[in-house]
Amino acid sequence: MKKTIKDIIEYVSIEELNRSLKYFYPKDKNSYNDVYKKIKSMERCAGFNGEVTLKLRRDFSEDCCLDYEAFSIGLKENDIEYSSSFLPWTTFANTPIEQQALDSYTYSEILTHFIWDITFFGDEQDMKHVSDEVKQTVDNIKKT
Repeated sequence: MKKTIKDIIEYVSIEELNRSLKYFYPKDKNSYNDVYKKIKSMERCAGFNGEVTLKLRRDFSEDCCLDYEAFSIGLKENDIEYSSSFLPWTTFANTPIEQQALDSYTYSEILTHFIWDITFFGDEQDMKHVSDEVKQTVDNIKKT
């Protein structure tokens, strides 16, 4: 059986998560304790039809030096990858994690990047507001 975020959160303590967040995102001073608790208490439900992906993205400057390095977590369905930024948290947390991510990263690392990524725009209400703004902008562009 494939693992989900809901499965792996049972193996990661809040203290371990906070250490990992501090390591990977040292400039971020936000507390993610409430998000951790919310995910841990979420109901199990059907996830998306795809898989949760976790990749290390590296961008190089023109002189071939590493310019940017970040983890990206998203959803892959039918060979199309989607950002996690606007996905419903409960459904996303119940979506199977791809085996390559499970083989390459610890549960703590996967959970860290999942939580950091889904909260990029704030909580779910903030995410919905930003999502609506993006949709409105796209609709306005289509009209022109």
